[in-house]
Amino acid sequence: MKNFFILLFYSALLSSCNNINDKTPSKRYITVRQNFPDYPPMVVKQHLETAFDSVRWVFYKKFGCNTCTMLLERALPSKQGSDKVNRFQHYENLEDTSIVFPNLRMVSYAIDVDTILKTGDTLHFVVKSMINDTMYCCRVKNEDNYRGFPSSVIGFSVSKQRVIYSKQSSLTFFNGVWDRPKESHEALKKLLTCTLDSTAIINPWLASQLRKIRTQ
Repeated sequence: MKNFFILLFYSALLSSCNNINDKTPSKRYITVRQNFPDYPPMVVKQHLETAFDSVRWVFYKKFGCNTCTMLLERALPSKQGSDKVNRFQHYENLEDTSIVFPNLRMVSYAIDVDTILKTGDTLHFVVKSMINDTMYCCRVKNEDNYRGFPSSVIGFSVSKQRVIYSKQSSLTFFNGVWDRPKESHEALKKLLTCTLDSTAIINPWLASQLRKIRTQ
């Protein structure tokens, strides 16, 4: 039964990027919200701040240097006749001049939690990278122009006090960045390098953590 619920979360993540239309908006100024809550209310309510810190470290190590290629607004319920419907609006081709955006790297964005599911010893965090209250990054590309979905489910072991797995919405495992020293070091080194750009907008929580590392 627990696997059934987890698969539902993965499916929801994948479908969220597909419930979009094909309209490209006219010129729109998009602003990164730098005062996005440091800890989402769901995390604070359940006293899971330490676990959440570990989870977002894994997320930033994996996706922080990627470029966002599609934005998606959260589903907002609206009335259509007597029925309530969820309307999605996506913004792609972000390098197009019709959309004004200050910085596209994932290090700019806050990490938010859609769902936390506990099965046995494991906390499963469904996370997304939020630009502001209503908009998140739906698709990314890396330096090799490989495109993927940054929405993730990341598992944290309560007894081991560390992340034990990370899955994308495609259900693919990504091994190594949380428990293999060499891969973890390389991922962190890459993250430090791509945040050195003086023009980059870095999420405040991430910036504070990187300052601690650089001063050690």
